[in-house]
Amino acid sequence: MFGLMKPQKQCNTVSPPVPTSANFHRQHYCGTCKAIATDYNHSSRLLLNFDTVFLSEILSLVRQEKTTQWDKALTKVNTCFDMPQTATPFSLQYAAATNMLLGELKLDDNIKDDKKWTWNIAHRYFSKNFELAKAKLTRWGLNLTTIYYWIDQQAKREKENLEEQSVQQGLAYYAEPTAMITALLFEGGGQETETRLALYKLGYAFGELMYMLDAFEDYERDVFDQQFNPLWLLLKQPTRSLSEAQQQEMQAILWTAAEEIQPLLQQLPIDTLLAEQYQSSLTSNLALRIYTPRIVPQTWTERLQLRWQNAQNLANQISCTPTSWVRQLNYYAIVVAVFISPSSSEFLPQNGKAEIVAWSAIITATLASIGLASAAVRKQKKSKKEKRSQRKQERLYKRVFKRLRQIIRSGQQQNDCCGACISSCCNSCCESCCESCCESLFESCSDRSPLFWLMLIMGIIIVTGIVLLVLILAGVI
Repeated sequence: MFGLMKPQKQCNTVSPPVPTSANFHRQHYCGTCKAIATDYNHSSRLLLNFDTVFLSEILSLVRQEKTTQWDKALTKVNTCFDMPQTATPFSLQYAAATNMLLGELKLDDNIKDDKKWTWNIAHRYFSKNFELAKAKLTRWGLNLTTIYYWIDQQAKREKENLEEQSVQQGLAYYAEPTAMITALLFEGGGQETETRLALYKLGYAFGELMYMLDAFEDYERDVFDQQFNPLWLLLKQPTRSLSEAQQQEMQAILWTAAEEIQPLLQQLPIDTLLAEQYQSSLTSNLALRIYTPRIVPQTWTERLQLRWQNAQNLANQISCTPTSWVRQLNYYAIVVAVFISPSSSEFLPQNGKAEIVAWSAIITATLASIGLASAAVRKQKKSKKEKRSQRKQERLYKRVFKRLRQIIRSGQQQNDCCGACISSCCNSCCESCCESCCESLFESCSDRSPLFWLMLIMGIIIVTGIVLLVLILAGVI
């Protein structure tokens, strides 16, 4: 999901005409996405990436497909649920199937590395679509046995330590399985054409560059997460962060790999100007990636801060310095979406308009309606139970209040009895009589009600708490 061949967006708030190359790219981006939804299902569109979009562009050019003759739904951009009613072009079908295969390989890799149960659930959810895509690729002549052979080779080579080789030679060795898989996928799309060999070479060079770029960009994160990174094995003195000299060495290696793609693009039967536009996009996108200041997060807090900063930078690129409230709302929607899910940057519209605001509103309204509907159903199901519970509570409250009234009344009667007896005894009897009377009264009046003792205990607790609080505030305790 590198997007190395994505046209650079011109940031302008007056909405200038979209460049031809950008419009061509966007048609294939939306077309591939809709092909995934048509051939598989809408949820599989979450696996869409930029590199399969580039493959669909190359295949449509090589096979001389005319986008003007596509279904109207495929010629429109950013109309996600306007699905085609006619047959989908082969370039989009092949790119969609390739996208599903790469999605399965990515999930398998995540399961091996992270071993999280969420990846297993995702793989099981898409398993039927993965099998359907592989069946289509097999019918189109792609040898999946060779694909899985190179996947096994990737796992084996990552366990090898190439200490005696140079960084460039070692990277080429580790990158070969990825390059071979990409080459086979590019070649498979050129069946029944004279460009199979040219597509094979282009796919190999493209896959090799992607692997090297991934190793360079993810070095610090892989070291932090203790994941495999070939540079950690190839560098003579590996550290938590690449030094300036090591960065310059990797930048030179990446530029050399990128320069090999230009003549391969010119070997394809495409317009020379378009081949130059592809090379320009590759050069500019690669420069933005390899010359970005490298920030090494040491803690999870720093990683979250870096993630927030990256989300803001992407929002600035898309929303183009927001001035109106619509663009500002668009800006904050992008920031929040990319911060929560960085991979969502693959799905964001690139024209700086308010589609994200509209989609956010639609999604919010949908979720709200689902929540309200489910709440209504639950309320209807539990209405009888709630009424019975409410009646039980009312009866319980009545019994409690009745018991409290009885306790209070009995306490008052005992106090009245004690007062009357004391007055009668001490006024009319002798001292001994009064003494014996008071002893008997003490025994009868000592049987206080539970409410009396409860209030006494609560009073003691409150007074003790107040005293402790005063002592704490005064600094004594």
